[in-house]
Amino acid sequence: MSEFYNDIVENLKKEANFLNGKLSNFRDNHDMQGYISTIKALRETLELIHKYDWQLMYSEYEVFNDDGTKQKQISVWYGNHDKQIKDHKYWNVLDERIDVPNNI
Repeated sequence: MSEFYNDIVENLKKEANFLNGKLSNFRDNHDMQGYISTIKALRETLELIHKYDWQLMYSEYEVFNDDGTKQKQISVWYGNHDKQIKDHKYWNVLDERIDVPNNI
């Protein structure tokens, strides 16, 4: 991910923290209009963070089987700037040959 998106995500996280801090002030002062508009702004900010922070990642590597032989694996997951991972999946590569039709 480019530095541009890293900067955007960091700024959005700061904005979300700022908006979250304002919520208690609006609630304590019984300013429901300010509270509701801040909740909406926070929701939109969190949606943007989710959209730009989670990126699809990919890796190829080898692991050892129980019998000591090597097995190639491919892994995909979503990762974010906080190094959190979700939807991690991996597959064993059984055959690296790919048959490509001649008419391509």
